Amino acid sequence: MENYDYIFTGGGCAALCTAWYMNEIGLNGKKVLIIDQEEKNGNDRTWCYWSKDDEHPFPELVSSSWSNIAFADDQGLYQRKKQSHQYNLIRSKDFYQHLKDVLKQNPDIDFYQGRVEHIVEQSNEVKVWVNGEVFSATKVFNSIPNWKNKVPGPNEYFLKQHFMGWFIESEEASFDPNQVVLMDFRTPQHDQARFFYILPFSKHRALVEFTVFSKDLLKDIQYRAALVDYIKEVLGINTFVIEEEEYGVIPMTNIPFIDQHSERIIPIGTTAGWVKPTTGYAFLNIIENSKTTARATLLGTSVDHRQASQARFSFYDNLLLHILTNEGESAKRIFSKLFRNNPMDRILTFLRESSHLGQEVAIFTSLPFKPFLKALWKRSVVKWLGQGRKQFRPAIEKK
Repeated sequence: MENYDYIFTGGGCAALCTAWYMNEIGLNGKKVLIIDQEEKNGNDRTWCYWSKDDEHPFPELVSSSWSNIAFADDQGLYQRKKQSHQYNLIRSKDFYQHLKDVLKQNPDIDFYQGRVEHIVEQSNEVKVWVNGEVFSATKVFNSIPNWKNKVPGPNEYFLKQHFMGWFIESEEASFDPNQVVLMDFRTPQHDQARFFYILPFSKHRALVEFTVFSKDLLKDIQYRAALVDYIKEVLGINTFVIEEEEYGVIPMTNIPFIDQHSERIIPIGTTAGWVKPTTGYAFLNIIENSKTTARATLLGTSVDHRQASQARFSFYDNLLLHILTNEGESAKRIFSKLFRNNPMDRILTFLRESSHLGQEVAIFTSLPFKPFLKALWKRSVVKWLGQGRKQFRPAIEKK
């Protein structure tokens, strides 16, 4: 059995970031092991985030940026030019490679490829079983979410944001390289929230991605058929080459993923709620929370590694999750009103949970109110019925 000070179970964005900041602060001889089932040497996803000039955590890894934003629905394309925020793209392949190259220079940091089978906390250590081998550590940072057996309770929701994207090159000059299309709802909704987005790199080359919010995943052929229809029928591109494909699934839920949490088993990433449940945005949250976690660990200070939104943002997220779960087709109308009736800076400030109450009131008064009132009513009834059951259960049992 090999012994370490810190073990990371899962070697994705959150684990690499936390280890990176530990290394930056100084491990002072502490031994670290990062375990992942995959080598992480490909581009399994692209991370996008909003920023102003001074907010780039890894500026050298940003491969593309856009300040012109567009949205599309049945009424056509709606454009917003020269925003104060930029939309930035980092390819996961570049990110993984850069951080791993730096971390591997430290002889006290090891990498191991394998499947984590068990994590068991004992009195003074945590043991981790991987491929039949056992490793121990003083602390384990777990970023592997346990999706199994997560059954939503009253006023809980579990959706998946699943997507397939193609990096394509077209013969025609089909794209505006200065403008990103955030949401294009010009596709059949099938009682769900379905949209495309376009990240253009030149007039001939772009990432075109099909995204769905739903409980169940689609078959591969359904993603590909939707992409072909959109590229040909909506974008009018008849001849194109698929250079690369990406696919991913992000949980959209208010159910805690944390099965184990203590002073020795610390959740990070998705397991710690670092993904915003209604949008899937996580990159900047991961950066900030990784810094906090690394600093607290090395300084020996206490910190709650689980991210908690302000109460009102959790309330907003829960309402939208209810709508997306029960009336997914309403998303098209809600987002159309959001983008057409509000300046982008207000929207982005709201999505980053840094808006003030006045901005939030302006946003909600610009949206269709019926889906939100309906969600509020149904959630309130469920809560009231739950409280009623708790109040009457003792009397029933006594009788």
